[in-house]
Amino acid sequence: MKTLIPLFLCIAASVAFADILPPDSHSLDLCVKIANLVEFPDVTIVGLIQGPMSSESGYRLSEVAGGTCLGKGYKFNSLSLYAVKKNGLGPSGVQSLGVKTTTKPNEGCIDENGQTCTYKAYSIDDSRAQLLSDAIETYGGYISNSDQRSSVSVNYYLAEGQNGKISLVKGETTTKYTDGREIRSGERPASAKTPFPPIPSPPPSPNSVQKDFFSSFICFFVQLFGGRC
Repeated sequence: MKTLIPLFLCIAASVAFADILPPDSHSLDLCVKIANLVEFPDVTIVGLIQGPMSSESGYRLSEVAGGTCLGKGYKFNSLSLYAVKKNGLGPSGVQSLGVKTTTKPNEGCIDENGQTCTYKAYSIDDSRAQLLSDAIETYGGYISNSDQRSSVSVNYYLAEGQNGKISLVKGETTTKYTDGREIRSGERPASAKTPFPPIPSPPPSPNSVQKDFFSSFICFFVQLFGGRC
């Protein structure tokens, strides 16, 4: 009997956190990924996952792999993305980054003392890390059967300015439908085609233009009398 109680609690917890589809609905497969991370070999993308099912500490740090779907675990967790130069990380990797804890009010929640409930929010507070986004949703959830979408794939791209600052830009979105249709919108952002914009070539100097003119003039008369330039 003692063995059955923990087993029952484990099964009950799994059911509580599982998605139960409402009637006349189906799940939507959502895949969000960073498509060009391979073009930035000196950059590490760090994901900070926080929420009720992240870890015992309330948050979890992990390195994001390029070309794979981003994830946040439990649907009520949240995901923040940071960029870090690889040469700035020590032997401990992303776990060496400093994380700040902030206590925030939970609006609409009142505790037993009549006070507004609070919760802990986490963010990377480290000079080596640059926040890219804290608003990307990776959970597709479920939608009505009247909506024929079956999956959505969204590509984001890294872009780097001349000041070295990295940004995350939304690119293509591919939507598949239950009737077999596939619709693609958007495109790879122009700012993500090269890590740095090309440097324009300097205009020719006036001396070189003048020299080319006289060379062509002399060559004309040489060829006129049967000579070769």
